[in-house]
Amino acid sequence: MIYQYNTKGHHTDKILNELMYLYIKTEEYDKAKFFLSEYLKLPFSQATDEQKNYVECCIKKGSGIRLSESDIDSSYYINQLDNFEKEKTIVFLKNNFSLQNKNGNFNQTGFYEDADLSNLFDSITNILEPEYLYPKISYFDQYLFKIKNVGLEFTGKECNYIKVLVQKNTKNIVSIIPAVCISEKEQYCYDLDQLILKKDLNKINYKTPKTKSGIERFNKKYNIG
Repeated sequence: MIYQYNTKGHHTDKILNELMYLYIKTEEYDKAKFFLSEYLKLPFSQATDEQKNYVECCIKKGSGIRLSESDIDSSYYINQLDNFEKEKTIVFLKNNFSLQNKNGNFNQTGFYEDADLSNLFDSITNILEPEYLYPKISYFDQYLFKIKNVGLEFTGKECNYIKVLVQKNTKNIVSIIPAVCISEKEQYCYDLDQLILKKDLNKINYKTPKTKSGIERFNKKYNIG
């Protein structure tokens, strides 16, 4: 079957991207595979090789094709796609969203070193619903939440927002990114504590220092100010 699409010039990349992710989201993998093949023919594209490989593996997985060992070992996200485990997400967050990474360099934002990421993960998982999805063409389902003082920016500013990346059509959280502010539309950002109360769940027990002492401790540790 030949699928028709109209495009020209620099719009080709964007249109094919949108068509691929639309059909992955709707689990129409034959169509997604067709548009991926068209995308791979482009002489230039915005997607990295790793991103293209992830999309290809999503299509394989959705089509019932077993992923190869080389695919599974090629990236964290594909490894999680093959066999999702909460513990792998927690390790990923600690390695990639600490204020200072394992190489001694500062990240743009990070969680507090004593943060209970496991509890945060569980609390978010319990309230994930399609109605809270951020409507964006993406490799993952995305959610935006407000949560007071979840971490710090490297300048010492509080992070009061998180962006949550989830495998499509699941509740499998693969990343939680703390942020000082969000560039996305505020109407798609929901208060995490309010959603937990709405579902009559236990109040989030995410351990963070009080705002003032947290910033003071951060500044002292990293000699800021």
